[in-house]
Amino acid sequence: MNKVRLFYMLISIAVITSCTKDETVLTGSIIGKVTDASNSEPIKGATISVFPGGLSKTTGSDGYFEFINLDAIQYEIQASKNNYITNNKIVNVVAGNNSVGDIQLTPVKSDAKLELSVNTLNFGKTNNSMSFDIINNGNAVFSWNISGIDGIDWFKISPLNGTIEPEKKYAVKVDLIRDNILQNKEAIVIITADKESVALKITAEK
Repeated sequence: MNKVRLFYMLISIAVITSCTKDETVLTGSIIGKVTDASNSEPIKGATISVFPGGLSKTTGSDGYFEFINLDAIQYEIQASKNNYITNNKIVNVVAGNNSVGDIQLTPVKSDAKLELSVNTLNFGKTNNSMSFDIINNGNAVFSWNISGIDGIDWFKISPLNGTIEPEKKYAVKVDLIRDNILQNKEAIVIITADKESVALKITAEK
């Protein structure tokens, strides 16, 4: 091999190597399976949402879901389905990798009277007002109240108490006070009714 051919070969290798380095993978994926916490069976038809971003998928008969081309940041995934307690999980997405997002859902007790339409309100960076329903699955009127808001100045809940007829629901409004959100926020409030209590997580981004 003469010196000219060798020179051009080395130049070609350098160019190929440079191009390969420039094609850096900047995104990753979340792949997971939704299962029943009581028997580990896959759950079909569960809704999986990703925050931030608000993307949603529905699981197939195998319980699997996948979100691709996600920015390499921390996400919260939320799994929900009728007759199950909504569950959330934090997943860190690494560029070029598949992050595991397996999550379980616990069936709602058949004798439970108090239920929420959601277990998390995620306001993200843009929402200022959201709502959730308090549901009475019992056969008698019950009174409910919300606690755990002492010292919280970045959202308001209205109303804080009330009554619900059997097999009815009541919409409760949550308004964000954006001026008081100087960093990402998270709070847990407790809804109590008829000696039962459930938790609602409220989050917001700066």
